[in-house]
Amino acid sequence: MKAKLRHFFTMLVLLVLALGSNDTFSAVLTWNASVSTDWNNPTNWTPPQVPTNTDHVIINSGSVTIPANGTFAIMDWSAGTISGSLAVASNGILNINGGNSYVVLGGVLTNAGTVNWLSGNLNLDNGNFGYPNSGPIVNLAGGSWDIQCDQYLDGWNSPDGYPYNTNAYFLNLGLVRKTAGSGTTVFGDYAVFFENAGTVEADSGTISLQGGYSGSPSGDLAISLGGVTPGSGYGKISFSTPLPFDGTFTVSTRNGYHPSPGATFQVLSYPASTNAFICLSGLDLGGGILLQPQFGPTSLTLLTTAYTANASLPQLFINRTLGGVAITWPVGFPGWTLQSTTNLSSHTWETVPNACGNQAVVPGSAAQQYFRLTQ
Repeated sequence: MKAKLRHFFTMLVLLVLALGSNDTFSAVLTWNASVSTDWNNPTNWTPPQVPTNTDHVIINSGSVTIPANGTFAIMDWSAGTISGSLAVASNGILNINGGNSYVVLGGVLTNAGTVNWLSGNLNLDNGNFGYPNSGPIVNLAGGSWDIQCDQYLDGWNSPDGYPYNTNAYFLNLGLVRKTAGSGTTVFGDYAVFFENAGTVEADSGTISLQGGYSGSPSGDLAISLGGVTPGSGYGKISFSTPLPFDGTFTVSTRNGYHPSPGATFQVLSYPASTNAFICLSGLDLGGGILLQPQFGPTSLTLLTTAYTANASLPQLFINRTLGGVAITWPVGFPGWTLQSTTNLSSHTWETVPNACGNQAVVPGSAAQQYFRLTQ
């Protein structure tokens, strides 16, 4: 009898715990804007309560002003206008899903979590808030901006003669990556400047930076290869202003893809370029396949080249860059030193500083220059 009672009380406790666990479920709140644009007015929400950091909110119409302390776990934004301070927490998710229309941002968007840009054009102030109120987008370190569409992020095309809003910019400190859509995603159709101190990666389609661009030593331009067909097999990044080659250029492959010798990939396009990348990373794909960077006046193309795998001595591949040369050799030769000279008759060889493992970008001003690897 006592055993049965213990069993009964155990079941009762479990039932109470199960019923009480409903309190941890997130509410789904839909914006209705029935009385104002105030995020903190519960009447503006269905059901009528102010969102917390565990709630799923839906913005599909109207205008909402988000205060600095406005929180949510997931936001689905498919229509309407957001002003104030839209902040995505480190564990938060913002889904932009505007279909074939625009969603309008009239304030600052700060992302420490994940933004999934699924569809729709994103406009940074269409003039409804008055010049010059549209704010920037800041993708923080650790933040991910995942592009899954071929749409526009643009600024204010002023109808009354004002200059474009200089406060409409995109600052990337984290990861901006296009993972879907074989067409073009445009940043800055109307003066949205793109500042990159993180990673911009094109896995598919084209990321077109039309409002101006600046990089930094910590910035990375990255390409993922999954096939030879432009757009669907690999991505591309294009620039409307001269591209400053600084920071790193990185190549990776996906789904086990291994290109054949002779395959080419045009991965960057620009009207002109300056400086030089600090490093070009990931050029050796393994298995005797290496990508040689072909720098042209308006584009960077990767040429697939075969080399002898498991060779006892490394093979050097030398390609011209702006104001110098890019030198690459297969991985697997640690402890080797790159040296150069301008006179083969001389016994003096100078060590070339190399912070990039099996690759170096060397400024070159001499009429002729020779390179070797030594142990």
